[in-house]
Amino acid sequence: MLPLGFENQRAVVTAWDVLTDYTLTHELRSSTADYYRRVVSALTTWFGGDVPRDAFTVELVNRFLLFKQESKLSSAYRKSLRNALRAMLNHLGREGKLRPVRLRLDDPDCWTPEEIQRLVDASPNELWRQRIELAYYTGLSYGDLILITRADIKGGVLHWLRQKTGEPVWVPIPDSL
Repeated sequence: MLPLGFENQRAVVTAWDVLTDYTLTHELRSSTADYYRRVVSALTTWFGGDVPRDAFTVELVNRFLLFKQESKLSSAYRKSLRNALRAMLNHLGREGKLRPVRLRLDDPDCWTPEEIQRLVDASPNELWRQRIELAYYTGLSYGDLILITRADIKGGVLHWLRQKTGEPVWVPIPDSL
């Protein structure tokens, strides 16, 4: 690998060379370096070959991110791609606005009220029916749901501290529950 600043000693310095320099400069953990290699691999596959250093710009990364946004990839994955590429662009001193990561319209998949009703109707007993409906109305995890008692519902409102985060939850509960 040639250090940055010595590009004229080889015909083309690519995004791979930028990654190598970035990895050595920032002393990345091996798992982080492996992820960055996968990001550069995805970029070069999309580009159709090695990405010359001069072509590795904010505009190119934005076109790549737009392509990834139109695919069926999760927003969390697209955000991690964006962060890795932003770090490499910053390393080159190429500042600019990268496109934001947007949730797709089908992110996340939610059950329809009809699907929930079919699930409630198929419940083996009253306890499961209540847990399913409570999960639907509150969005609580199963771990929180099994710990809720009637004493946690006061005046038609569930008062709860999430077990994992300690975040308070105050949710109106329908009379049917």
